Amino acid sequence: MTVTLGKIARTHRESALALMVSAFLDDPLFLAMFGQDEHKARAFLEFMFDMNTLLDGEMLGAFDRSVLVGCALMDRPQQPPSLRYATRLTMALLRFVPLALTLGAGKVATLNKYMVETRKGPACGRYAYLAMVGIDPGRQGRGIGRRLVEAAVAQAAAWNADGLALDTENPANIRLYEKLGFISGRTLDLGAFTSFCMYRVIEP
Repeated sequence: MTVTLGKIARTHRESALALMVSAFLDDPLFLAMFGQDEHKARAFLEFMFDMNTLLDGEMLGAFDRSVLVGCALMDRPQQPPSLRYATRLTMALLRFVPLALTLGAGKVATLNKYMVETRKGPACGRYAYLAMVGIDPGRQGRGIGRRLVEAAVAQAAAWNADGLALDTENPANIRLYEKLGFISGRTLDLGAFTSFCMYRVIEP
């Protein structure tokens, strides 16, 4: 298997969504929020993809020949307030309304707290955020995730960020990220699930 990394184009959107649904269906956050409902899981992922595009984030892909086998979504470091940013953020949030109506107030409040709190990152510095990284379940354990995380660190450096932050709801992932140079930060008890926040400083 020869895997190459590159940016995910619009033409890869459907395959990227399908991959992420399969990769995250058993994730503790997804189970708590959506159960085994693939329709709701996909709707949330569509929102995440739309928000990434509207807010000028980055989508990185791992390809085995032309087949997408891994996907990572990155958020830029927090941007200074501007009318353009506020308008695009509002557009992204409006995309979430249909899903919110099916989830109920409690789960919407939990997701909102999760999105706000995890993205605060370390107290000091401008950090890019690795919002999601998913690997085709049939290709896991082959180093694809590691390569995508390293590519995300390189992209964060290209944005002149001080580091890259992320969160995981799976305690087993903590050790994997530590091996990639990430340090444990806050632990957020969100009731239905727990988020473990981590970050990696980019050396000048």
